[in-house]
Amino acid sequence: MNPLFSRVLVTGCGGDIGLNILRLLRENRWVETLYSSDLTDDHPGTLFAHHTTRLPRADDPAYLSALSDYCHQEGIELVIPTSEPELRHLTDAGLDTLGKTRLLMANHNARFLGFDKLATAETLRDARLGAPRTESGAFPSFYPAILKPRFGAGAKNVQIVRTEEEARFFGQRLSDGIWQELLTPAREEYTCALYRIRSGALRTLTLRRTLAGGVSKKGVVVRDEAIDALLAHIATLLDLSGSINVQLIQTPEGPKVFEINPRFSSTVALRHKMGFADLFWSLQEAAGEDVAAYTPPPKGTRFYRVDQEVII
Repeated sequence: MNPLFSRVLVTGCGGDIGLNILRLLRENRWVETLYSSDLTDDHPGTLFAHHTTRLPRADDPAYLSALSDYCHQEGIELVIPTSEPELRHLTDAGLDTLGKTRLLMANHNARFLGFDKLATAETLRDARLGAPRTESGAFPSFYPAILKPRFGAGAKNVQIVRTEEEARFFGQRLSDGIWQELLTPAREEYTCALYRIRSGALRTLTLRRTLAGGVSKKGVVVRDEAIDALLAHIATLLDLSGSINVQLIQTPEGPKVFEINPRFSSTVALRHKMGFADLFWSLQEAAGEDVAAYTPPPKGTRFYRVDQEVII
C-alpha cells in the first residue's frame, strides 16, 4: 500500500509506547519519513526513525514553541504524542493542531477526564458504572486502600496502605494523592482496548493480563458480556473518538474500573499482531480514508512479551 503520510513525528521515543509506535510505523511503511523526539538522543527509538531531535520537557515554558518550530521547519504533517506529560500539557492547552500540523490523540473529553483519576471515579460513580470507592483527603475512610497520584496514568507511585500509620507515612510523600478501594482478586485484572471510529462504531479487545514492573508481560483474550457492556457505556459517556485503554478488575460485584488511560498503550504492537490495529485505524481516519475491517482474535489467544537486545 502507499504511505498514508509523508512526514510524521513521534514524541517520547525514549519510552516503550513511543518505541513500539515507531516500530509499527517503520515495519509497515505507513509513513515515508519518520521523525522521533525525546529529552535525549540516547535511546533505541533512534534505530527506527529517519531523523531524531531533542525537545524540552513538557513543563518547560519553551516546550510548545520548540515543538511547533521543529514541525514547521521539517514540514511535519502529523505528530503522535506518546509521553503522558506532553499529552497532559497539550490537553490543558486545548490544542489539537500546531499551525498546519495535526496532533493524533483521543478526543479532548476522554483525555481531560482520563488524566484525573478522582474525576474518573466520580464520573463513573455518578453514571452508575463500575467504579471503586475513591476519595481525597489526608486519610482514607476505609482500609485496605491504594494511594496513587490523582493526575496522570500508569502504575508509578502506587502504594497499598492497610493502616492509619501507613497512610500517614506514605500520604506525606504524595501531595496530590487519592485513596482508592483495593480491588480483588488481583488475578482478575484486565486491560481493555477501545477504539471508536467517527461513525460511532466501537471496537474492543479485552485481555486478562499479568503484570511485571507495571508492564503487561503476558495475557489472554477473553470475552465477557458484563465487561463488554461496561466498555460500551464508557465510550458513550466520553463521546469517545480515537483510542484509549480501560483498566479494570472483575470483582464479585462485577467489573470495576480503576483507571482510564487516554492514549495509545505500550501493548500497541502486540495488539496490532492480534488484529486490533488502533494505530493504523487512527492514521487512516487522519488521512481521510475508510477504516479497515476488524476481526477480533479468538477467545483464548495468548500473548507474551520478551526483551530483545540491540548491539551497535
